[in-house]
Amino acid sequence: LGVVPVISALRKKANQIQQETMISIENKMPELTDRERKILSKHTKSIINQLLKEPILQAKEMANSPKANEQLRLFQQIFGIEDAVEDEVDMMSKQELERKERLRSSQTPTEPKYSF
Repeated sequence: LGVVPVISALRKKANQIQQETMISIENKMPELTDRERKILSKHTKSIINQLLKEPILQAKEMANSPKANEQLRLFQQIFGIEDAVEDEVDMMSKQELERKERLRSSQTPTEPKYSF
């Protein structure tokens, strides 16, 4: 298990929370102007990024420790992202297989076509 799917899952969860919060704010305050919505969105995203900064740095440090797998599993449990990490790993594996297949097919020699 690498740290990339863990960080990706954490970011996705945080962004989902931010989007749900924005929907809730817009429902409760329908009179907001587009400018006000953009300002609120920008600031809620800023809060998310500030809150994630330290946990992401910690996850990266954990990935380099001798007990990386154990620590990253605990990290996932703390943030409730175990299933999301599995989804990220599956998606990344699928993308890697597709990339290898594209690479393999682009390297397959083609027979010369002759016209008479």
